[in-house]
Amino acid sequence: MDLLKILQLTLGLLSVPDHTDQSPVPSGNGQRCEEILPNIYISCKMRNLSSIPADIPSFIEILDFSFNHLEYLDDNVFPHLPHLFSLDLTRCHIRFIGSNSFEKMKNLTTLILTGNPIEQYESEAFSSLQRLQRLVVVDTNLSSLENLPLIPLTHLQELNAGTNNIEFFQIPPYVFNFTNFRLLDLHCNKIAFIAVSDTIALRETPNKNLTLILSRNQISHIEPGAFQGIHLKELHLRTAFVLSGAIKSCLKAMAGLTVDKLIIGNYRGANKIQTSEVDFLDGLCLFEFQEIYLLLKESTARGGDIFQCLTNASKISVVSSHLKQVKVPQFRRLKELQLKKNDFSYIPAAELSYQSTIETLKITDNKPQTYFYKPFIEMTALKYLEISRSHLSIQECCSKQFSYLPQLKYLNLSFNSELRLEGTAFTGLEQLETLDLQHTKVTQIGVLSSLSNLRNLKYLDICYTNTDFFVEHALSGLISLKVLRVSGNVFRGNTSTYLFRVLQNLEELDISNCGLGHLHPSTFTGLDKLKHLTVTNNKIREVEFLTHPSLGALKTIHIGTNNIITIPQHTLDRLPKNLTALDLSQNPIECTCAYAGFIKWTIENKAKLTDQNRILCQGPVDSRNTKVTEFDVNYCRHMSTIIITLTLGVVLLIFFLTLFVYKYQFYIRYACILLRGYRSTKMGECAYDAFVIYSSRDELWVMDELVENLENGVPPLQLCLHVRDFEVGKSITSNIIDEGILNSRKAIVVISQYFIESAWCKFEFEMAQSWLFLEGNLGIIVIILEDVEDDKMNRVLGLHKYVKNNTYLKWKKNPLSSMRFWTRLRKAVMSGKNTA
Repeated sequence: MDLLKILQLTLGLLSVPDHTDQSPVPSGNGQRCEEILPNIYISCKMRNLSSIPADIPSFIEILDFSFNHLEYLDDNVFPHLPHLFSLDLTRCHIRFIGSNSFEKMKNLTTLILTGNPIEQYESEAFSSLQRLQRLVVVDTNLSSLENLPLIPLTHLQELNAGTNNIEFFQIPPYVFNFTNFRLLDLHCNKIAFIAVSDTIALRETPNKNLTLILSRNQISHIEPGAFQGIHLKELHLRTAFVLSGAIKSCLKAMAGLTVDKLIIGNYRGANKIQTSEVDFLDGLCLFEFQEIYLLLKESTARGGDIFQCLTNASKISVVSSHLKQVKVPQFRRLKELQLKKNDFSYIPAAELSYQSTIETLKITDNKPQTYFYKPFIEMTALKYLEISRSHLSIQECCSKQFSYLPQLKYLNLSFNSELRLEGTAFTGLEQLETLDLQHTKVTQIGVLSSLSNLRNLKYLDICYTNTDFFVEHALSGLISLKVLRVSGNVFRGNTSTYLFRVLQNLEELDISNCGLGHLHPSTFTGLDKLKHLTVTNNKIREVEFLTHPSLGALKTIHIGTNNIITIPQHTLDRLPKNLTALDLSQNPIECTCAYAGFIKWTIENKAKLTDQNRILCQGPVDSRNTKVTEFDVNYCRHMSTIIITLTLGVVLLIFFLTLFVYKYQFYIRYACILLRGYRSTKMGECAYDAFVIYSSRDELWVMDELVENLENGVPPLQLCLHVRDFEVGKSITSNIIDEGILNSRKAIVVISQYFIESAWCKFEFEMAQSWLFLEGNLGIIVIILEDVEDDKMNRVLGLHKYVKNNTYLKWKKNPLSSMRFWTRLRKAVMSGKNTA
C-alpha cells in the first residue's frame, strides 16, 4: 500500500477489511495504543513505551511508535507484522540497530528514524527491507552516507538525510544503480566542498529523474567539472552557499550541468546577502535548465538585469528580488514568466513586448502603487496574463493596454486599486474566456455594457468591485458565459429581476453578500442550464424562487447566512429534482412543531445538506443551537395527537352544551332569574288575581269566555294575559316571571292540543310549578279545554302527574255545565283553593 492509499483510507474512500474487534490495542507497558483506522493504522505515539506490544494484530499496515523508548533494535524487538508497510520510529532514543532488526516486517516500504541519536548500524541492519522505498534518517547524527547499510535497499526511491553532520558530498555509488531512485535530500548539513571525485557515480548513472536537495548547507567551494555531464530532474540550492562570493564561483564551477528545474535563492528569514557584484549569477549561463525559480532576496547592483543567463529557460519565476525595473533579452523558448513580490512602480509592458514565445505571464504581489503606461505589443502567443495584488491603477481601461494580445484567453486583474473602464472596455480581446476583476474597484460595469464584445467569455468574476447595477443590459453580449460571480455588489431597484436573462448558457451564479432581501422567481427566467447557485450572506426570508421552472437543472444551492426561518412544504415539494447539495447553514431556523414538515424534510434529506453542524435551531429558547436534523419530530406527532384530541373534545363539549342549552333554554333562563333573586309574593299585594297560561291559538276562547266571565263578573277578577299585559321591550322570560308569576296570586292553565305543542306554554307551566314549590303561595288551576291523550300529556314536565293528583276543571259547552264551570272557577280563583 502506498501513500495515496493511506490518504484514501484516511478520507474513507476505500473500504477497510474486517478482521477482529476494533478496541484499543493493549500496550502491556505504559499507556494503551490507539486504533486510528480499524485494522489498518495503530498509533502508539507518546505512550511512554519501552517495547513493542506483543499483542499488536499481525494484519495492521501502519504503525506509529514515535516518541517512545527503544534504545536497541534487534530481531527480537518487533512482533511478526507481515503486512506492515509504514513504520514511524521518530525520537525513540535509538542508539543501535542490529542485524535483521526488521526481519519480521519484510513488506515495509516506509521507515522513519527521525531524531534518533543512532551511533551504529550493523552491516545487515536493513537486510530484510528489500521492498523499502522511503528511508528517513533526518537528525540522526549521521556524518556520512557511507555509514548507512543501503546495499539491500534495491527498491529505494527516496532517501532523506537532512539536518545531519555530513561534511562531504560522498554518495555510495551503488545508490545510483537503484532503478527507481529519484530523491536525495541532504538539506541542512555541513557540506562545504564538492569535488569531481564525489560526483563520479552521479555523472555515470543513467537515471535522469533524480531530485537533489542541497539547500541550507555551507558550500564555499565546488571543484570545476564536478557537475559536468550530470543530468538532474530538480536541483534545490536555497541558502546553500556560505558567502555571496561563493555563489558566483560555485555557479561557474557547476558548468556543464543539465537540470530540468533549478531552485536557487534564500529562505524567508534567512540573512540577505549584500553584494555589489553585477555578475554574481553569470554562472547560470553555463547551465542548461528548463525551469528556474529565483528567490534571491538580495540587494544587487545588477537590478533588473538578471535574465542575461536565462534566455534558454522555458519557465522563469523571480520572487522577492526587489526588482524595480527589468532588462529583458529575447527569450528563445520561454513559455512562462512569473515576477512575484517585487518593487515595480509601473507594469514593464514595453520591456516584455515582442516576446513571441511567452504563453503565461504573471506579475503579482507588487509592493508599491503600480501604473500602466504602455501596452503589451506583439506578444502573439500570450494566452494567460495575471497582474494581481499589485495596487494597480488604470485610468482608461482596458483596450489600450491589451488590444495587441489577440490570443489572450485568461486575464486576471484582481486585488488591485482601481480600473476606470472606457466605453467598450475590452476591444481586441474577443478571444478572452476568463476575466477576473475581483476585489478591484471597477467603474462603469453597472451603468454601461462595457463587456458586450466579450462574446467568448466563459468565466467572469467581478466580486467586490464596488459595482452598482443600475441598468438591466449591463451584462448584454456575454452569450457564452458559464460562470458569473458578482458577490459583494449592489442591485438597484428591480435590476436583478432582468439582469441575468441574457446569460442563457450560465451554469454557475454567485450573488452572495449583495444585501438582497427578496429574489423574484422571474430573476432566473431563461437560465435552464444553471447548475450551481450561491445566494449566501443576504437577507432572504423566502426561497419560492427556487421553484422556478428554469432552475430544473440545479445541483447545488447555497442559501446559508440569510433570514430563513422555514421552507413551506409546497416549496420543498417543487425543489429541483437533480439537487445533490443544499447549504442552509447559519439561518435563524425556528424548530417548533408548526414547522415540523420542514424539519422532517431536513432529516429525510440529510445526505443533501452540507455543513450540517451549522444548521442550528435559533428558536424557541429551549431548542437554541440544537442541530435541526436532531430535533425530535416524534414529539410534534404526539403533540398533534393531543391537540386534535383536545380540540375534538372541546368541539363535542360545545356541541352538547349547545344542545343542552337549546333544549333547556327556558329553565336556564329561569335559573338565572332565580340567582338574581326575587321578592316573595308575601312581601306585597299582587296586581293580578290570576296569570293565564294558554296557547295563542286558544286566544279566542280565552278572550270570549274566560276574560268575559271573570273580569266582567261580580265581583270582577283581574287576569294577566301575555297578549295584553306583558311589558313591551322586556324579555318574554322576565315578563313571565315578573308580570305573570310573581305579580299574580293564582295561575290558570288552559290545557289543549295547542298547549301541548307550545314551548312557551310548557315553560310557563313548569315555572309556575317551581314557584309553587319554592314559595308555596301560588295556586295552579287546571282547565281541560279539550281531551288530550296521556302520552301527549307526558310531554309537559309534571303535567300528567299534576292532573292525576289534583282536581281540575273541564270545559263543556252546554249551559248547565257552563254555569257550574264558571262558579267553581271563580270560587277557586278567589279562595286560592283547588276545589272540585
